[in-house]
Amino acid sequence: MSGFANYYEVLGVHAQATPEEIKKSFRRLVKECHPDCNRHRQAWAGRQVRLILEAYRTLADAQKRRAYDQVCRHAPARPEPVRAQKRRTPTLYDLAEMVLLDLTAGNGAAAVKAYEALCRDHARFALFSYLSVNDYLDCSFLLGEEYERQGRFERALAFYAEVYNEERLKPRRRYFHDEVRERIRNIYARELARSSPPEVAIGYYRRLLDMDLGRGETAFFYKKMAECYFRIGEFDTARSTLGHAFTLKPGLKGVQKICLKLGMTPPAVSSPAPSRPAGRNTQ
Repeated sequence: MSGFANYYEVLGVHAQATPEEIKKSFRRLVKECHPDCNRHRQAWAGRQVRLILEAYRTLADAQKRRAYDQVCRHAPARPEPVRAQKRRTPTLYDLAEMVLLDLTAGNGAAAVKAYEALCRDHARFALFSYLSVNDYLDCSFLLGEEYERQGRFERALAFYAEVYNEERLKPRRRYFHDEVRERIRNIYARELARSSPPEVAIGYYRRLLDMDLGRGETAFFYKKMAECYFRIGEFDTARSTLGHAFTLKPGLKGVQKICLKLGMTPPAVSSPAPSRPAGRNTQ
């Protein structure tokens, strides 16, 4: 079977490599062979990246890998000669994976440009239609990270929300769950709510309340909403909102000013009774 490419050799992993080992090697090789890192040999780099991508696409998919392993047992292990490779028009699958490749290689701006071109040129383009679930989550997280880096917070939130909801509703691995939740929280609370008029900030805080936050964080955002309601003159709503914050966390900090403005008294928090020393007779 001439021209057979040994994808394990291409990625530099053994035949029993785990999916994570394959992905780790794939990302390292893409960074090393990416054309942007090999400007003096662009043609070679392009061929290498295509071969690495082909190998990863096969070995990262369990069904394709099983079929490949069956063929691999009866084929010589040597990479396909460059002259045997035929040029073809990149498919949407190829272009979606190139977006991921650029992101993993640190070329975030190029990835965003390519992604936006795909959305512009192909109606209803969606990454999840052209990437595996894990690659889709990786790509969405990295795109969100790049949009956040560019200060395009609404776009960043859209990608972070995709990852957050996918991992919350269908918890396959939850690699990003905690970090994405923290990023969403910070964008809403620090970047958007602080710089918005109070009636707009209330909407951002409401979105945060839809997340699985702890009681303390939820109470804090209810307090922030109460402050916004006070600023727009909705005093009764401010009182009820602050009251809900106290229900969740009676000892909520930083409430003296808003309580004074609303004529409310923070609930008293009883101190725990001191524990008796262990092992001592007190008769």
